[in-house]
Amino acid sequence: MEVKPAKKINVHCLLLLFYFFISYKVFSTDFFTENTSLVPLDTGAFAYIIADVQEADPIINIIPIDELKNWQAVLVRQSTNTAVAALFAKESGRRYQIAGWGNYPSFRAGTALFFSPSWRRQRTEAGSYWYSRKDRLSVTVSASQVFAVSWHNNHVDPMPSGSGVSLTDDFIEFRNARRMVAEHGINWNAPVSCWMDQPALLLNKIFTNEDINIDLPLNRLFFKLYVPVQQSVSGQFRVSLQMQFNNEAQARNAMTDLARAGNVSQANTSVLTKIFFANPPIQTGRNITINTAVLTDEDVLSIFQLFLLIWE
Repeated sequence: MEVKPAKKINVHCLLLLFYFFISYKVFSTDFFTENTSLVPLDTGAFAYIIADVQEADPIINIIPIDELKNWQAVLVRQSTNTAVAALFAKESGRRYQIAGWGNYPSFRAGTALFFSPSWRRQRTEAGSYWYSRKDRLSVTVSASQVFAVSWHNNHVDPMPSGSGVSLTDDFIEFRNARRMVAEHGINWNAPVSCWMDQPALLLNKIFTNEDINIDLPLNRLFFKLYVPVQQSVSGQFRVSLQMQFNNEAQARNAMTDLARAGNVSQANTSVLTKIFFANPPIQTGRNITINTAVLTDEDVLSIFQLFLLIWE
């Protein structure tokens, strides 16, 4: 009689193990490289971000988004090498989507999700994912990849619905030029890069909110955030911007507008003055490049806060 309960427990354990193994989709184990030209995110976002997570930690710690600061997120960050993210307008029903590459304890994560009362499993044609109405978050995890999506009202699959988003050659070139030597012999590395399609409406709205009178007809915007390579130097950052216009004439007119706005805005204390007007812009064809002077933690926080006011 004592053997029967033991058999029953063993069967339940085997069923639980089998449940976890079939709950996760099989993902590509390829890691993100400098030559990667396709990222597993949905199209239609207004901004896409690529981060070398471990090197970007000083930047991520400043971002005023609570979901990046709780202990679960910190554990995921510690296991992630590279992450890509998409930021969506509110009308899409989503806030952001993230894909990460690293070394993840997928079985342990599955166990925690299975026994958590706030998480539910949703089956799909391709597999399944977990979602929490409390956190408005959907996730799926494998040993080498993690996908997450934050939504407003209705839970959605964190996996991309299509083949992904293509990186253009000019953005790949912009991102891969990540090393910089500035004054005082400080070496800089840019672990965070971003591109935005049709950013004019958003950027000009931020300018208006900061009492900066300029209207730039941007077609695309690239930017990257630099941190010092030396650990002895902390709390310092730089930003490099590349603004793309439809043609060279538009870029030339924008150079004139930037000079005019810069002269008027010298007394403006907005962090945008430090970004757009501290150093002279450089025009190359239809592109304008701006490299900022050194920024502080407070400056970077102000940048994120300005952005989030529009995004949220």
